[in-house]
Amino acid sequence: MEKGSIIIYLSKEIKRSSNGRFINSESIFYFSKTWDSPVVLLTVSNLKKAFPENSKFYELLDIEFGNGKDISEYYKEGNTFKVNYLLNQTNKQNKQ
Repeated sequence: MEKGSIIIYLSKEIKRSSNGRFINSESIFYFSKTWDSPVVLLTVSNLKKAFPENSKFYELLDIEFGNGKDISEYYKEGNTFKVNYLLNQTNKQNKQ
């Protein structure tokens, strides 16, 4: 889905009823830090594990997604996924 500071992947999972009929599909988001790193479920907890040195990113994740908001939110103004936007913001602050 996106190659940014975090690589975002999307998987469509088909849900079926007990008789095998199609019910609906569900979008499940994953991420990795690099093309060579493991692909894991996109969650606040997994993002914190992936970036243990970035405490400002932790804070922003908790502020933005701590209330159960969708972690796969797309940030239209930045033309990127919100998690990539937040990580980019903290990377800019850390360089200053």
